[in-house]
Amino acid sequence: MRTIPSYPLTRVVEELVPAGKPVLTLSAIAEAYTSRETIVPYESSRGEELRDILWTPMRLEMQPLFHKRFNFEPEFTAKILKRKQ
Repeated sequence: MRTIPSYPLTRVVEELVPAGKPVLTLSAIAEAYTSRETIVPYESSRGEELRDILWTPMRLEMQPLFHKRFNFEPEFTAKILKRKQ
């Protein structure tokens, strides 16, 4: 087992991540040797979204290029209807 390149990282995950908690992995780990749920970006949209959240502040091409502000003239209405709950 120790010849698997990602095995040491898998052991770290087992030791540091509490049982029942997921872990986002941006590099491969030996999933067969961990009981933790692994979230891998290329395997799920949830993983892609988490990866994008982490990378946005660090990667210029993922950051917004400009800010827009929209202003609307006030509009007067006769009545505001309350939605039933």
